[in-house]
Amino acid sequence: MPQIKITLKSDLCNANGEGFASVIDTDIVADEYGIPFIPARRIKGCLREAAEDIEIPEEMRDAIFGQSGSITGGSLKFSSPARLDNYDSIKNQAADFSREEVLNLFTYTRAATAIDENGSADENSLRFMRVVKQYLPDKDEVFKPLVFIADCELDEQFKHEMKKICLALRNIGYKRNRGFGAVTCEYIEDSGKLKNNLPDNLSADDEYIIPITLINETPLIISAENNDETLDYIPGGSLLAAFASLYPKDILEQDFQKFSELFLRDNVRFSNCYIGDMPAPLCYAGMKKDKKIYINLAKDEKAPEGDAAKPLKNKYLTESEDGMYYNISEIKKEIIYHNDTQEKKLYTQTALCEGQEFKGTIAGRGEYLNQIKGYFKNESIRVGKSKTAQYSVCSINFGEAVKSENKPVTSDEIAVILKSDVLLIKDGVYTTDLCELKQAAGIPGTLDSEKTAVAYTTVSGYSGVYNLKKPQAKAFKAGSVLIFKDVDITKSFPRELKIGARQSEGFGLCEAIAVADMKNIVKNDKAEISKIKEIKEDEIYRKLLKKRRDNTNLKKEAIDFAKDEQNALSAVITSTQIGRLRRMMSESENAGEFKKRIENIKTESIKEAALKYFNSCRRNLDGYENFKLFWDTVLLFHRFQRKIDEKKEEAGGK
Repeated sequence: MPQIKITLKSDLCNANGEGFASVIDTDIVADEYGIPFIPARRIKGCLREAAEDIEIPEEMRDAIFGQSGSITGGSLKFSSPARLDNYDSIKNQAADFSREEVLNLFTYTRAATAIDENGSADENSLRFMRVVKQYLPDKDEVFKPLVFIADCELDEQFKHEMKKICLALRNIGYKRNRGFGAVTCEYIEDSGKLKNNLPDNLSADDEYIIPITLINETPLIISAENNDETLDYIPGGSLLAAFASLYPKDILEQDFQKFSELFLRDNVRFSNCYIGDMPAPLCYAGMKKDKKIYINLAKDEKAPEGDAAKPLKNKYLTESEDGMYYNISEIKKEIIYHNDTQEKKLYTQTALCEGQEFKGTIAGRGEYLNQIKGYFKNESIRVGKSKTAQYSVCSINFGEAVKSENKPVTSDEIAVILKSDVLLIKDGVYTTDLCELKQAAGIPGTLDSEKTAVAYTTVSGYSGVYNLKKPQAKAFKAGSVLIFKDVDITKSFPRELKIGARQSEGFGLCEAIAVADMKNIVKNDKAEISKIKEIKEDEIYRKLLKKRRDNTNLKKEAIDFAKDEQNALSAVITSTQIGRLRRMMSESENAGEFKKRIENIKTESIKEAALKYFNSCRRNLDGYENFKLFWDTVLLFHRFQRKIDEKKEEAGGK
């Protein structure tokens, strides 16, 4: 897979459009671990500007980068943002540290102010921005510039032009005309192909279910309409479209019938992919006060006295490893900022945070699944919006194909759980008539209206080909639960139900289960204990992070010591004399030498006060850095405290 390599030649402000409380006005883009990266969409925009600067013909630019409003995108497709070239190693080393600790390792804060016509700072113009450092030590502890790598795809015919465009890219990011964001850029060719792990050689006449797992390698935007909000799951229709886009165009033109059998006639069914096994059914509820208690209303469970139940909104259930319980999963989202250079405005998009795992299935007869195998060549797939720039790449893993065996369910009380939205058609139009849903479920029992919980939604979409919204359709919402009682126990019913329209797009998947067999929910309360692993010689970032954490803890301990009234530094030592003590400390090799210097102070009162304070510290300060860091923090604290006290005295104690 080709790559674009970006090497920093100066500090970088890859701004994200946000601030950090009242401390930082302009923050940078960083992942959940605190490791900075450069968004692919930003790289693409800067590369297009570079192409214009070196006068690449407009037709060629559109072929490479795409054209706004075009049905098809350009040849250049990013598979990831630009991450540090040793990202996986850094991520593993950073796993035991907080996001803020990691972020502070890679960045620092810069202040800037506007200057008026007289050369003075404008009032109220002071601003702070976080900046990525140009240099950090490598495994040999030699300071080298940071290198960012972005995976991409590009047709071979454009590789020579892309090399020229990359060489022309000299600056990127915020304030790139003020000394920040100087870079060198390089296009790296790679003809290696990813392996395909889709099961093959399936029996042509048997029905199979193939479990799939998608992990979004980038932030992911799945919108039902043409807006900047995202769904919290990957619809089966998006998967269908992604696989259909891989179908060879030459075969499509020659034999559309074959394509139609695969993707348009429900012969291959793509389920929705959720963060868990299914959306939380409406019969499950949590407590408002005691967050650890969950009840199942279908089993007549009641809320504890003095507490009240509330629905599990936007939650998913995942079966525990032993298959006895459900755990709760919840999707993670983030807000991403973009700058529209044509409209000259800042806008936001909601995206699913990267690195989340979505589970689903592909089902159908072996003859059709074998055909898909022949067209699917990669270990990644593009779904959702902005497929060529930033928000669409998911790695995909296929489980072992199993023959479809619909186990029977026998009980006098059966729950039918909607695991996806259900579209029912009556007299040629979509309907949300509960009687129609009951009939489609096919359970010959009495519907328990008190326990049944049904929600509704509107299914829509957007056609990029015609640049229009798709017709809206009323549907029964996933998570709805029908409870049937007085069911004939002499009969059995299939556990997996497929009802309604558009089943190949993930609609209409339901599960029938005996109410007595419904699993309970348990909350995973395992405490995450952060432990520093044994540091290897080449784990320079773990060394740096541990050192910074130890220094931070030592500073906190020093401040606590300085605040202790029993150890308060005598008032006979002024802020000026504290400055002299700091100089003695800086010139000392260890704590013992510092003490000897204090003993040589000529003024007896100052010497006694300083020695008393020094001896009151019981902290073991054997290390050179520990000794200096601790006492420098203590003395600075007292120096500023003295100045504050002096100002208060000048102001009359106010």
